[in-house]
Amino acid sequence: MGSGHQVHQTQACVVGSGCAGWATALRLKQLGVDVLLVTQALRDGTSHNTGSDKQTYYKLSLAGFENDSVGEMARDLYRGGGMDGEIALCMAAGSARGFLNLCELGVPFPTDAYGQYAGYQTDHDQRRRATSAGPLTSQYMARALEKAGLASGVRVLEHLCAVELIVHEGRVCGLIAVDTDRQSEDGHGLVEIRADQVVLATGGAAYCYRDSVYPESQSGMLGLALQAGAVAANLHQWQYGLASLGFRWNVSGSYQQVIPRYVSVDAEGNAFEFLADALGEQRAMDMTFLKGYEWPFDAAKAKGSSQVDLLVHREMHEKGRTVYLDYRHNPRGWKPGGEALSDVPRQYLVSSGSVQDTPIDRLLHMNAPAVALYRDNGIDLAAQLLPIAVCAQHLNGGLMVDADWQTTLPGLYAVGECAGTFGVRRPGGSALNATQVGAQRAAEHIARQPKGEQAYSGDAAVRALAGMLDALTEGGRPIGDVAAHFRAAMSRHAAFLRDVEGMRALKNELAQMLREVNQWTCPTGRPAAWLTARDQMRTQLACVDAMLLAAQQGLPGTAMVYPRAAVPDGNHIVQTQLAVDGVVSTMREATPIPESDLWFENVWRQWRERNKQD
Repeated sequence: MGSGHQVHQTQACVVGSGCAGWATALRLKQLGVDVLLVTQALRDGTSHNTGSDKQTYYKLSLAGFENDSVGEMARDLYRGGGMDGEIALCMAAGSARGFLNLCELGVPFPTDAYGQYAGYQTDHDQRRRATSAGPLTSQYMARALEKAGLASGVRVLEHLCAVELIVHEGRVCGLIAVDTDRQSEDGHGLVEIRADQVVLATGGAAYCYRDSVYPESQSGMLGLALQAGAVAANLHQWQYGLASLGFRWNVSGSYQQVIPRYVSVDAEGNAFEFLADALGEQRAMDMTFLKGYEWPFDAAKAKGSSQVDLLVHREMHEKGRTVYLDYRHNPRGWKPGGEALSDVPRQYLVSSGSVQDTPIDRLLHMNAPAVALYRDNGIDLAAQLLPIAVCAQHLNGGLMVDADWQTTLPGLYAVGECAGTFGVRRPGGSALNATQVGAQRAAEHIARQPKGEQAYSGDAAVRALAGMLDALTEGGRPIGDVAAHFRAAMSRHAAFLRDVEGMRALKNELAQMLREVNQWTCPTGRPAAWLTARDQMRTQLACVDAMLLAAQQGLPGTAMVYPRAAVPDGNHIVQTQLAVDGVVSTMREATPIPESDLWFENVWRQWRERNKQD
């Protein structure tokens, strides 16, 4: 087998074709680095298949007379918790550069008549730093970066699913992938990529949860780095929010601000306006409005707008009902002109001219593209109920990286959502900024590294993986059933509401299943599915271990969970690593924001030294 598999060699291999992957590959190419982009499919993943009411990009303020600075933005990012200071400073310092590069590539961010990029305030924001190109902002970004990358000559290998990293003497020097077009052939379609550096841009761990707003085309693949020994940061920190099922989309922004009716339906078809029943009519409407810009579940708002999430969960998981948004009828207590609302939502709707007779009419007036989006996906909000749930939407943790987005494994970088750079309470839109800043930092660091004279051969690793796949049992438990079982268990015990005893049992079950890995059944001719399921369970094990440590330490976070212990003071990060004998999670304080010497002559000299300029 060893001599028969395909081998590709490159200086840098980027895995993933979303905003982060293409930005990294493009910048590497511009810097003269030989780069190969590997992807399962060019248009799969979150960047190409998600959005929101008004998908946000968070960057330094670039309009008007409002004061802002790199330092202020760094402090606001750091203040959210769970973020190292050097990461916060890099994210702030690189934000304008990354944003303006996207503008030059054709992403249609709006300006006023004088060229100012006007902004608005997003969640966990202290300024009006947010901007948007509409509900498909990330899709515009990904397409523009892809177009520029292909035009620059970036080499692309499609239909490759990365499954293992090749590590030699403590350094990553390549990876093994499955060619999904050849996986039913002898040798399982295994492909070896030899590279001086590998950049993971595989997105968040979308395969962890059943109740998920991640596109079905995305899985993740965080587990391959964890198994190779990379340390992860803050795997307990996820973002959850209300989303539609079937067609997976966040119901944030104007979807809530037009005050739709929340209704649950039991098995006999009886309907209940459970928000009004639990909160009272006016408060139910006010909290619905607040969900528009306080969309993610936040334990700190458990007595405010996040009551909506808790009540939706109760209807579904305690009462066994199906929950819907209804845009055809007003909620109980609505009065013409929004007169029954409190001052803030009423003034917002009046100022927006959105006081029409029904929620669908208000939504059509305020944001007609939001209605068209569902119509284009076979859902007519004017004629049918929209099923919803509280879904996993974003992993705020990921692989631990330094200020150059290099992981704890030399030669391995992580950019985008698979990098653990978002902290606890990230400003809305900071994830899109992170794709561009991480790409800048990683590409420029790689370009400064000496080119390897001969990449290490991973022939032995390929043979070992092929042998394991050859030996898989035919009579074991179907891997699809196993993976689905654990996704459901994560949604039940380890999502925005977390059950300590349930998580402990889940951790033990995951560990046992991974010890019995060779007893799983591999789908005929589909080793990529088997290897992805293994990766999923490795990642879930690490996430649950981090969640259990957070519960023990009483760390604040996205989930309203477990009895609190004494909450540690300061800004803390949970570090998690898979080990030979299981999984280890520890906690440390975040590093402070660096105090940089900004005397120009010193910065110029240090820049020349760093970039080997005369």
